[in-house]
Amino acid sequence: MITPVLQAQDGTFVGTVGIGPSWAAALWNMIGFDGSGNVKWSVPNDSPQIATADGGVIGASGITYDSNGNATGRVAQVTVGAPDKRSLSGMGVLRF
Repeated sequence: MITPVLQAQDGTFVGTVGIGPSWAAALWNMIGFDGSGNVKWSVPNDSPQIATADGGVIGASGITYDSNGNATGRVAQVTVGAPDKRSLSGMGVLRF
């Protein structure tokens, strides 16, 4: 099952998809796809955390990707949260 997580600047989406025999034991891949569900690219063993202004995304691994899913660099640390450390549980995607 594909789970949308972020929307990129160009209107496409970045999300996760479980692969493997069971959702409980699945490996998760990060994917970019359009509004019709057509997959543009896939990256194994990462998940989207932050959309970037240039249409790319920063993965949970800290690797930065361009709008085609190509690795372009790495950030020192990925920290996502509210300034006062409260949970953003209403977002449904971010977990602390």
